[in-house]
Amino acid sequence: EQAAGARLPAHALDLFALLGSHGEGGRSTGSSVVEALRLQRSKLAAESSHHKANGARSDSMGLIAYQKQVFQLFADLPRGACNGKDCERFLADAYINKEWVRSYKKLAPELGAVFVPLLWKKLTDDWPWTKSSASMQWRRKLVAAWQQLDHSRLHFVVLMTTHLGEVQQFLGSMSLPMINMTNVIVFDSRGNDSIPAFPIPLLHHATMNVGEAERTISVSFRGSCTDRGTRIRHTLSDLFANFSGSRVARCGEKSKSFGDELRSSVFSLAPPGSFPTSFRQFEAIQVGALPIVLGDRTYFGGTLWLPFQDLGVDWNAMGFALTEDELPGLPARVRAVLDDPASLRARLDRTKQVAALFTPAGLLEYVLYVMTFYASTAPGSFEQVLSNACISGLLAREAVGKAAGREGRSGSERQ
Repeated sequence: EQAAGARLPAHALDLFALLGSHGEGGRSTGSSVVEALRLQRSKLAAESSHHKANGARSDSMGLIAYQKQVFQLFADLPRGACNGKDCERFLADAYINKEWVRSYKKLAPELGAVFVPLLWKKLTDDWPWTKSSASMQWRRKLVAAWQQLDHSRLHFVVLMTTHLGEVQQFLGSMSLPMINMTNVIVFDSRGNDSIPAFPIPLLHHATMNVGEAERTISVSFRGSCTDRGTRIRHTLSDLFANFSGSRVARCGEKSKSFGDELRSSVFSLAPPGSFPTSFRQFEAIQVGALPIVLGDRTYFGGTLWLPFQDLGVDWNAMGFALTEDELPGLPARVRAVLDDPASLRARLDRTKQVAALFTPAGLLEYVLYVMTFYASTAPGSFEQVLSNACISGLLAREAVGKAAGREGRSGSERQ
């Protein structure tokens, strides 16, 4: 799926080529994409286990013991535990934490790393960070626990809703030192930093269901007025005011039927939120709507954050990934697809095919695949992992698939 000339990280692969699904109209189910990724991880783990030296068992036991120690270090901090409907108020990191606790004795040796299981939202979501006594106490405990990590070992974290720049800010607001990120691999859902990190989607714990509704809404948007600088969200209603079948609300206009509205939409507008990405960008995919991802140049890290391009996901083969300068021509692009039944069907099929990746289970599989890849190909080389995280982050800043190339937007060599 990747356009010629785009620099790819070492772990990159094309899941759709592996499935042999090109030109098959989406016959493969979305779950098979995750299964294909799981199969690749299993092969890497098996090959790595075959080549490990005789001391592998003692190393594995040491990792397991250290992971238990890390669990204890952070036991007094938000780690997440939910069941049933209670999970609806959690994010995807709670799912990852739960699955890691359940399987760490197998996974830690395979990955050659330990996981720091935190719910970062509870540590960061009380701006200006100096009013909540409970959150302030958590942050003090975070710094104290982090200082006890063994940075000669490899760790990884999944930052859901926050990013390292914000971590530095909220610690600084309390005159606390920044946590040491030596030998810590970051999976980032926000895309607001220039710090090397592997891009992941911003997800709730609960996945939105597709439903059975007919797609009677041509293009939709409903959300708060959280954008910055260019105020993209404030322009969308006027932009699509005369567009047939659209339901593009003014930002701030809420509706209890948001979910049904999204399920009934062909296209869903996904402007940036407080950061370059938003939950809607990925909720649209979960319900089978075509995401129109809009970039805003005022964000520090970059205008767009498009996860899974390193797996062959082509955002312009689903909806569109555009910068704010391209907004005036957006209605014409949407109309052209709606008037082309073959193109529309291909886009809907591809979105359905990738949807399982944009769930907590798909996210977990991606994290495990990336970690297993570098454990098997570059064991102990944090610098090499960091370099490929940097390339992955650059890849997420611009749509680079074949469809993007046809739009004349890709193909530049990353540096």
